[in-house]
Amino acid sequence: MANELYDAMPTFAGSFSIADTTLVFSTGDGQDPGLGQLVQTLTVMYARPVQRHWEIGTGNVYFVIGRAQGQAGVQRLAAPNAIAVQFLITFSSACNIANRTITFGQNNASCGKGGAAASYTMTSVLIDSLSMAISVGAVAITQSVSMQFIGLHIAQTGGSGTTANANIGQALQPATA
Repeated sequence: MANELYDAMPTFAGSFSIADTTLVFSTGDGQDPGLGQLVQTLTVMYARPVQRHWEIGTGNVYFVIGRAQGQAGVQRLAAPNAIAVQFLITFSSACNIANRTITFGQNNASCGKGGAAASYTMTSVLIDSLSMAISVGAVAITQSVSMQFIGLHIAQTGGSGTTANANIGQALQPATA
């Protein structure tokens, strides 16, 4: 057998499809104002501050853990339709924040190899900034929408039918004594 160019010996471990990936914007009224949004990219960051403290005269180290905070960004084409404008109006309003969620995930599409389906739900979502751009060669206006959210929930269904749910917001909060 010929030598592999970079001396790597890769082994095929499986494949999956992103064709069943979902992105749902919800306002709590059964409507999905995300349809027709032409979303190109979604980024999510959920973090908590952690400070490390050393005790003088010992080797003891303590973590002081703060409260989790979520930020998300959507890059999309500015569609010339009412739903695109309604999304901005609804998700930037200070009213009914508790009912607004964004859920994204991927269904089990691992070619029958027992993969898992997972979904992630951001809760209490609020748009805090919007930027737009157009360039000479472009035929569309692009928008970048930044958002804050309160909690991140994860649900996973394994290939064997098992289900696991986690509220990441609770997992990232300090433990009570």
